[in-house]
Amino acid sequence: MSREQHAALVLERSGDPSFVQRRTNADGGRTLSWSNATVGGAEMNEALNQQRKAFQDKFGRDFGPNDPLFFDPDADTPQEISEETLLADVDSLIDKALAAGENPAYFQAWRDTGFLLTEHNMHLFSASDIDESYATLERHWNETTFGPFDDAP
Repeated sequence: MSREQHAALVLERSGDPSFVQRRTNADGGRTLSWSNATVGGAEMNEALNQQRKAFQDKFGRDFGPNDPLFFDPDADTPQEISEETLLADVDSLIDKALAAGENPAYFQAWRDTGFLLTEHNMHLFSASDIDESYATLERHWNETTFGPFDDAP
């Protein structure tokens, strides 16, 4: 994606509730939002509700303001999930994709880059990040027998 195409994409999607939106808070933190009126937003909301329920089941209370959204399920107190545990979870997704006869390239690219680029969030990343993600995805795709990368969904 060229820098010009990326800039046009960012401008086009800015404020569009069909896509994830990012805003910077007064304290310098960032907030992401996605309208529940969209399929993706509703799916994300459901996933967050499942995460909230998992937290309540594990710790017997609601999230507090300093609790991690992605917590270590093996810890006795709310702690951020470790990089090691997160990578093991991604590795498990890779194994499950392979066992199901699916191409794991998207999960492998996520593991290698540290972020999951989708059609709905790509405007939040730099053009360089997008290039890195595509190159990594293509490399992993071409390591498999699922057909050429040009046929990727």
